[in-house]
Amino acid sequence: LLYRIFYSFIDFLYLRIKYFNSYPVELLYEYSCARGGYKRIIHRDSDDRIIVCLIYLNSMSKETKGGDLKMYKYNKNTKKYPAEPKESDCTLIKSIKPLEGRMVILQNNSQCFHSVDEIKKITNSRHYILCNFTLIKGKNIYLKDSIDKLKTHRYRYY
Repeated sequence: LLYRIFYSFIDFLYLRIKYFNSYPVELLYEYSCARGGYKRIIHRDSDDRIIVCLIYLNSMSKETKGGDLKMYKYNKNTKKYPAEPKESDCTLIKSIKPLEGRMVILQNNSQCFHSVDEIKKITNSRHYILCNFTLIKGKNIYLKDSIDKLKTHRYRYY
């Protein structure tokens, strides 16, 4: 665990020195509440996001089905990737339960595909904070292999 924390910190420092000093970024965040029926298709995040952080504030009831963050690998042998690939073109590699206090950090790159499966039979809501280190101007160098563009909707953030 200490090894992973240390090298995550080193990676962050490298990113800070190499990237953030060259391009201005801002931290955008939002509090959100997911209820029954909530789901997200397989996608990578919007073009301006560099780092995405999810913080789950509560666990869901035992009866609840779905709501997991699912990570995917793109199956097609290509050098260019869509922003929202078809499920048939992806393989599930990890499923992450939204547990109270759990934090997930992702580098938004052209192959960082994820989704949320539909929440069913929920008796409470899934509360979470979404934080993004977002470019103010410039181009996300981690998306150079992406075919599509996805816009960041800044009006949603505080």
